[in-house]
Amino acid sequence: MRKTRIMILAAVLLATATIPAMAQTLRGDFNMDGEVNLTDVTTAIHSLINETTGTVGPEDRDTIMVGNEQLVMVRVRGGVYTRRPGVVKTVEADYWIGQLEVSMELWKTVMGTYPQSKPGLDTDQPAYPLSVEMSLAFIDSLNRMTGRSFRLPTPVEWEFAAYGGRLTHGYTYAGSENIDEIAWYRGNMTEMEGYNELDGYYSNVIVRRGTKAPNELSLYDMCGGVVELCGTEFGGEPRYEYRGGYFRSPADNCDPYVYTQWIYITQVTDGCGLRLAL
Repeated sequence: MRKTRIMILAAVLLATATIPAMAQTLRGDFNMDGEVNLTDVTTAIHSLINETTGTVGPEDRDTIMVGNEQLVMVRVRGGVYTRRPGVVKTVEADYWIGQLEVSMELWKTVMGTYPQSKPGLDTDQPAYPLSVEMSLAFIDSLNRMTGRSFRLPTPVEWEFAAYGGRLTHGYTYAGSENIDEIAWYRGNMTEMEGYNELDGYYSNVIVRRGTKAPNELSLYDMCGGVVELCGTEFGGEPRYEYRGGYFRSPADNCDPYVYTQWIYITQVTDGCGLRLAL
């Protein structure tokens, strides 16, 4: 069976390597060098033979204790990827990103209070709603507590990690072609705890972290759940955006490439959470 899979994969990659437009559509760039060619065939076959595709070793995880709360960080190895529609992006250095979004309980451990108070509050759901100002204050306090240098991921770092980094399978969403497998979003809200069809704004919904399948880097909830803040510079000034869609978003807005929106630093956004980078 595995031999058959390898032969089929090799045939597909050999074909796509000679047809750039088709190859870009199929996203067969397994070694993340920005091109689809024969090297991708050997990379993919090696991964299948050794069953290494989509795995993250223990050396690529770091568990940091903050009070009684665990903060698990995953190393993302730098690489090159093709950002649709065909723009090549480079992540030059390795970096670390949170396996999960910051939880309500971690937020309270650092800041002394929850960022919100409403019926149905669950301490293990993502900390939200947040503003950039609130998030930067949290990161500053967390760094003083831990002696680390946590920060917001840049949009390119976030997107590269969402698509699985060097371990990508080329999925549309973060870890699957089937969004229901990896995200809480508008299409499956009726399955969420606290959902009330009569409540037009679904204010009591509990967003569970880590209850859907992870992506290739073992990162959870990169699509749906809550949107996640990213920070970068534009014209020498700090700029902030959120990515990934949230529990009220349609499937199209949960595509890691599609859902971006610039925001003001003081704007508290319902459904906006935080994933840390190092």
